[in-house]
Amino acid sequence: MHINLNNENDVGQRNVLINQIQREKFCSNEISTGKYNFFTFIPKFLFEQFRKYANLFFLLVALLQQIPGVSPTGRFTTVVPLTIILFVSAVKEMIEDFKRHSADKTTNRTKTLVLKNGDWNEVPWMNVKVGDVVKLVNHNGIPADLLLLSSSEPLGMCYIETSNLDGETNLKLRQGLKETAEYLTAEKLGTVNWRVECEKPNRNLEEFVGTLWVRDGGYVPIFKAIVVTYSLQIHRI
Repeated sequence: MHINLNNENDVGQRNVLINQIQREKFCSNEISTGKYNFFTFIPKFLFEQFRKYANLFFLLVALLQQIPGVSPTGRFTTVVPLTIILFVSAVKEMIEDFKRHSADKTTNRTKTLVLKNGDWNEVPWMNVKVGDVVKLVNHNGIPADLLLLSSSEPLGMCYIETSNLDGETNLKLRQGLKETAEYLTAEKLGTVNWRVECEKPNRNLEEFVGTLWVRDGGYVPIFKAIVVTYSLQIHRI
């Protein structure tokens, strides 16, 4: 199940239906780390460049040099070097932003297995929705923030690699809920009628508070140790 935690201003509580149509609208799972697009590049680039005092100073000098009798130097003494500097900076920004957009596209199009109509279907990460039941494969990435329901390992255990998040290469243990550990197949997971009450997105990566409501009105507390986070890598599941 995908729980997106990317809006720090979203406070309160949210209700997520597992493998069902949601009652409220949630944000997309598509990521975008690019700074510019075709229409915003020139204004945003110039704004960023002239926020720097050195560039702003040379721009003012170049403007003053265009007024006859104000400057003893030529009209292009400052304009030409400043233009060259801005051009080189623009090329550098375009190359770096192109790489960011390419990396985003690769990540968004990475496939994962999502339960649809009683069977596992390959879905791009960008199309994973809140409430989806996702099947993770050993050594693959994690497409969203997920609640660990079950695992092929005993006691619903798995290990995650967090080097993308904190630089640590040691594997960390995560253990799913014992109440959901028996739900290993698409047939069983397709019959569930569960609901998650949890905190809304925030910046706190060390804590997570929520409740899983299962059949017959029973509920199970959810805590950080049973949540696996987006962009990490799963092991032995």
